Amino acid sequence: MTDANRKTHAHVFYGTLERYWNEGAWLMPTGGDDGKRPLLNFSQQSRHRLHLVTRKLQLSNSQTYGIRLNDMVVLDIDADDADLIGEMQSCFGQTECVVRTGRGFHLYYSTTSKVTLNLRTVGLPVDVNQGSNSFVLGPHSLRPDGVLYQFYKEPFSLCDVPRIKLENTSTVNITVASKFNKANSGRRHTFLIAKGREYIEHVDSWYELLSNLLYDRDTYCVDPNTVPDAEVEGIAKWWWEKRLQNQIYDKNYSVFNFPRQSFHQLRALPSGHVALDLYLYLHDKHGHILGKTFQINVYALQRTAGFAFGQKALRKAINQLLELGYLTIYKNYKVGHRGRIFQLSRPKYDL
Repeated sequence: MTDANRKTHAHVFYGTLERYWNEGAWLMPTGGDDGKRPLLNFSQQSRHRLHLVTRKLQLSNSQTYGIRLNDMVVLDIDADDADLIGEMQSCFGQTECVVRTGRGFHLYYSTTSKVTLNLRTVGLPVDVNQGSNSFVLGPHSLRPDGVLYQFYKEPFSLCDVPRIKLENTSTVNITVASKFNKANSGRRHTFLIAKGREYIEHVDSWYELLSNLLYDRDTYCVDPNTVPDAEVEGIAKWWWEKRLQNQIYDKNYSVFNFPRQSFHQLRALPSGHVALDLYLYLHDKHGHILGKTFQINVYALQRTAGFAFGQKALRKAINQLLELGYLTIYKNYKVGHRGRIFQLSRPKYDL
């Protein structure tokens, strides 16, 4: 982002802050390496004054802020899949209050009641945020890694956020919060697999794991007699084998494939160690979601990702990855709106 673009963004950023504060929003200045660390305490009695919010941001050289969710709930879609927006709106009501995030979308709704949902249990990559002690980064926030939070369509007013509708939540097949909310047919196998993941690192034997799963089947599944013991035993055996093979992966304790040919191809390039390091970093951050899109900010790579190379070397590495097919351009640069948006892709090998 050029200096001119930074000044333009700063003007829009502080204009958005003022607009939302005037609408009554409870704003939280944020900062830190990821742009999400609160810079003030969570006052329960009153909202922070606008001049205090802006001063904290200026002192921290930050351009991210949080919108505290008083009388609001935000569905945080953690996947770059616009179809999920329609799926959520079919369940919880239409909303035009949508923000594009680094990895997906925020859907804003209003509510005065506690919303108890766990969409992860049914395999949906959606988190539910609510309450004055919760916040989401607001539109026009620019994180240190270069990710810009943008209005998905048109800018919206927080005064126009629609009320969430909970009458159709049964269509989401919310599974198993208690014995009164049972796993329905079609979701029982997935539910038992998820329970197996919960237990596998804590049980002492395969028999203990199987006993736990049989109990969950009998207690939490609709028509448990139609889920045969053999099916539950198969799930228990699968998880136990994964444990014996040391293949219970979680967060950083995981692996990704990297072809040997790619290693040699990138190493052979002029200053190829930069392209290799950059590609491994991008693969680690984005390669776990097929087709995921992202931006690359060389300044942010230097400041927060530990890259010791110069900006010229990093830009050269980006071009090398593009030429060889390790990266493709999903959307080109648009003045005043966004930088280039990339995707990982299969490389072109010279056979």
